[in-house]
Amino acid sequence: MSIVTTQLLAEIALFSTMDEEERGELRALMTERLFRPGQVVMKAGETEEAFHVIEQGEVELWLIDSEGKKVVLDVLGSGKFFGELSMLSGETRSASATSKQAVTTLELSRADFFAFLRRRPEAARDVLMVLGDRLKHTDDILSTRVSRNPDDARDEHLTVGQHVADIIAAFSGSLPFLLINFIVFVIWINEN
Repeated sequence: MSIVTTQLLAEIALFSTMDEEERGELRALMTERLFRPGQVVMKAGETEEAFHVIEQGEVELWLIDSEGKKVVLDVLGSGKFFGELSMLSGETRSASATSKQAVTTLELSRADFFAFLRRRPEAARDVLMVLGDRLKHTDDILSTRVSRNPDDARDEHLTVGQHVADIIAAFSGSLPFLLINFIVFVIWINEN
């Protein structure tokens, strides 16, 4: 185990409160994985019971929205981690991850991580706090993405004729239109 790797684990919020012995034990459970630029590191919908800590390089986390468009959730660099939610829950992956450049990760399996947490219950509390913060961050990202006004999305697809019809319809139901109609009607009655 290199000194750089131990220092890297100490800088990661998930492991920062652990002592050197705990981090050393945890590092011994991790497997180093190498990915080429553009390689899929994890894929949404797959079941994989492991998570990754980025040792070097960058990974783009993304998903496909209901309109079939790619939504980038985050770009993570050295010292960041991903895949922890499906690893903890045993559910399928909710997002995909692609390496933006050559990437080296440290992979930790669910079975090894849970065994470690059973041996180190004080570390389990710290992990839960960090994961809670991570979940809140993801919620914040998603809330800005889905808070878009549906009328704005509809307006993007209207033709010029439909825009004109909307303007006429809006004016026809307005109070100024009714007042103008009333005045014209009164003048017409007086003239006839």
